[in-house]
Amino acid sequence: MPVAAFAQLTATLADPAPIYKTLLVSVNGIRNPDFLSSSVVPDPRFDRFVEIMTELSRAYRLRWIEDSPNSGQFSVVIEDYGSTRTNYGAERLSNN
Repeated sequence: MPVAAFAQLTATLADPAPIYKTLLVSVNGIRNPDFLSSSVVPDPRFDRFVEIMTELSRAYRLRWIEDSPNSGQFSVVIEDYGSTRTNYGAERLSNN
């Protein structure tokens, strides 16, 4: 799936969590538990990543910005994350 389509889906749905859980195999080396064999211990950070991205989307704090027209490369911009319920942006950026 092109990143542009993924970005559009996650940005327009009221609940983008199913998109993250269904289409992402890993994020920054954190594997999606749904794509692991039963012998591998799941990393709880993936579910936390999905929670954070969903909360930021619902709070209208997360935007996907195409780096240059028709490049297919995007950046995720977190705006004003300090005003959300907790400091999701800092937690996400620290990758802990």
